[in-house]
Amino acid sequence: MKMTVTAILPLDRRRCKIFLDGEFAFVLYRSETKKFGMEENSELKEADYCEIMQTLLPKRARERALYFLKTQDRTEAEILRKLREGGYPPSVCQSVLAFLKEYHYVDDASYAARYIESQKDKKSAKRLRYDLMQKGIPDTLLKELLEENPCDEEKQIRAWLEKKHLTPGELDNRERQKAMASLARKGFSWDAIQRIFRL
Repeated sequence: MKMTVTAILPLDRRRCKIFLDGEFAFVLYRSETKKFGMEENSELKEADYCEIMQTLLPKRARERALYFLKTQDRTEAEILRKLREGGYPPSVCQSVLAFLKEYHYVDDASYAARYIESQKDKKSAKRLRYDLMQKGIPDTLLKELLEENPCDEEKQIRAWLEKKHLTPGELDNRERQKAMASLARKGFSWDAIQRIFRL
């Protein structure tokens, strides 16, 4: 399998984007391009390509992912996004993700369950669903988890009203509409809002 290094473009002071046969392949440190004897329009040996793709990049991507997980839990989508931003090829990203899942460094179901448990007294179900979908959690999983662990929206609405020193029965029509609109923007269901305001 012959591959031609068609371009070596600087990414920053230490790294370069490598293009093989006209397509972006991966990111290497400048010292590594020298080690593999890479120059534009030169041929990349198959053994060198295999070393880069099967040893060098997977090891680096794994270390990067573990470093990213050091400070807090992340979802699969967040890890993949971070690795892609680092210029890692899709096959390397997938192998690292498989490793992380095998050793339970990432687990979207338990991440989402913990998030819901910690936030369900502060956020509406709609807001929780939105936040977790932004983190790449599938909607089917969220629906199941939220059914198992429902939010008490009425309790949250009452807490919000208390914090704002508002009593539904004492509000005039304009104040009531303003408070209800604010709660709707926070993602609370219209049914829950109406029940509290007894409309």
